[in-house]
Amino acid sequence: MSKSDAPITYKPIKVIAAACNNMGISLNGRIPWNLPNEFQYLLNKLTTVEQPGKKNLLVWGRTSFENFDENLLPLANTVIALMTEKLR
Repeated sequence: MSKSDAPITYKPIKVIAAACNNMGISLNGRIPWNLPNEFQYLLNKLTTVEQPGKKNLLVWGRTSFENFDENLLPLANTVIALMTEKLR
């Protein structure tokens, strides 16, 4: 591999994360809160892109994905990546 003098270009990353006061993100396999307005905000951010042809990335844990309302899938303009320790 040859060394390049080309400058490194960084792309901006915008992160939306949710956690309760004690930094928990799940309770019994589900999100421990019900905030419809915030959920709608998340869906709007995930499905809206700044440039046509671009995609947003949603990184999810397996149990969050399994508990998501599948009637909302697929999410427009969104690629879903699942993180899990289990292989099925």
